[in-house]
Amino acid sequence: MAKDWWDKVEISGKFLGAVLIPAAVAISVYSLNSTASERATAAQMAGIAVGILMEDSSDKPSSGDALRVWAVDVLQNPGQVTPLGTDAAKQLYFEGLPTFFPGMLEAASMTPKFEILPELRPEPRPEQSPE
Repeated sequence: MAKDWWDKVEISGKFLGAVLIPAAVAISVYSLNSTASERATAAQMAGIAVGILMEDSSDKPSSGDALRVWAVDVLQNPGQVTPLGTDAAKQLYFEGLPTFFPGMLEAASMTPKFEILPELRPEPRPEQSPE
């Protein structure tokens, strides 16, 4: 009679082990992936927030405050995904995302503002004569 009881416990243990261990692994992997995804999203949002706050706000009317308030909120709560408020969403819809580095496009099209010293200039190639 005792052997029958232990056999039932063994069968039940094998079944529970076969079901619970993969379920526990799946739950823990899902939890780790969702945490990593949330942190990555929060990091991207922090980068966007820094870019928004880097833009000069003196030339904009007070309508630009909603997006800046959201950016400050993102930076005050690092590691958390901060939803975009209705006013900030409207501002993004009508004005678009601000340029993070004003002058970046102008700088890319300008010639460099430095000179190459004469002693560092490369020597001109000798002309090759056609053969």
